[in-house]
Amino acid sequence: MWPWTKKGGERRGGIRQQAAVPVGFRIIDAVTRQQLTGEGLARLLDLSEGGCGLLIPEPVPGGFSLKTCLQFPSDYLLELKLKPASGGTWLLHGAVRWLTPFAEPGFKGFRLGLRFEGPVALPNHWQRLLLTPPAPTLRSETALADVSGN
Repeated sequence: MWPWTKKGGERRGGIRQQAAVPVGFRIIDAVTRQQLTGEGLARLLDLSEGGCGLLIPEPVPGGFSLKTCLQFPSDYLLELKLKPASGGTWLLHGAVRWLTPFAEPGFKGFRLGLRFEGPVALPNHWQRLLLTPPAPTLRSETALADVSGN
């Protein structure tokens, strides 16, 4: 059974919207909101009001292990920066819920489950805002500025 399902059913309370959207992410201190790593690149695979699934190239971005985030979710959060096709930027914070190796042709990395902080993390009508043509696969040469807007 996959780590994101529960007894063969959906683990999250909300419906997942499938996505293939590049996102920037950082690890931050949950209390001070101080950034602990530089920005990494991930691909958003699915999104619901309660959380999301990500595909990441490595479990130790910027020298900080995501396993630490998994073990201490009240101390360390992931900050996602998402630029939907509708424009603007969504900044979402969440706790790492699971992390597992993942491989597909042309990509070897990790899948990660994130539970959002707070019940209203996404803007109204968020499903419609994510509707886009399929995004290219995650590649290391994608500039972070393309994702983060820096």
